[in-house]
Amino acid sequence: MNNWQGNLQMTFDYKDGKTWIEKSMSVAPLRVQKPFYPEGDSCIHSILLNTAGGMVGGDRLNTDLILKPQTNVLFTTANAGKVYRCLDRSARYITSIRQARGSILEWFPQETILFRDSQYYQSLYIELEQNALCYGWDIYRFGRSARGEVFDRGQWRSRTEVWQNSIPLWIDRQYLEGNQTNLHSPNALAGKSVIGTFWLIGLEIDSQIMEDLRSILTESMSAINSSEASEEIGITRLEKGMIVRYRGNSTAIARQLFIMIWGVLRKKYCDRPVCIPRVWRI
Repeated sequence: MNNWQGNLQMTFDYKDGKTWIEKSMSVAPLRVQKPFYPEGDSCIHSILLNTAGGMVGGDRLNTDLILKPQTNVLFTTANAGKVYRCLDRSARYITSIRQARGSILEWFPQETILFRDSQYYQSLYIELEQNALCYGWDIYRFGRSARGEVFDRGQWRSRTEVWQNSIPLWIDRQYLEGNQTNLHSPNALAGKSVIGTFWLIGLEIDSQIMEDLRSILTESMSAINSSEASEEIGITRLEKGMIVRYRGNSTAIARQLFIMIWGVLRKKYCDRPVCIPRVWRI
């Protein structure tokens, strides 16, 4: 069987008040759509498309991004990612990002759906120069829940690393083996089908902002769970950043909560309101 060996390389530059694509090279099935500027020239919205529609065992996709000084890039995907049944080999997606001084990255791919019997490994490595800032999230659905499918067979591995001046700011490694124990264990899925992580790395978070976020999340979760939902969320401050963990049954709720957090942080640290990418409304 022929497998995809896709590759995407992009360099973003900033000149005369505009962030623009200086270089772009892609190998199928990865492709970047025409960039958008819904917030003005300083922030570019870049949308990645996997023309294959999903990944199978043996697929290898690589994305390499370079953000030059003062660039502001919002990067998302055209649709949800899908990882299909993989019999003997895993599907792998490796991303490497280098951010120069003063650059801002907003890394918001749409959710990834892991089918039963899928095997998936993802790695995200980010290197920050001084005064660079990155936001991001990942959201995973284990099994096609709408069809009654559960992730009782399969494997998922995730590794995210953010470094600055050869010092690790955040290293996050996760692993889930699909089986009945992990489906119900309080240390794994706990009967839920969706997990997500939101992060902001690159600066010290103000203690008042943390209190505001906790208050907002407490109020939001009370409203959500009053409708017989059982969503869970937690927030932690890091030395130079913060992370939020979600566990529940709805990718829509996960995204709603993460957008709420993003809005507070974006206003505080970038002095601009949230601008929802147009592709999320399709």
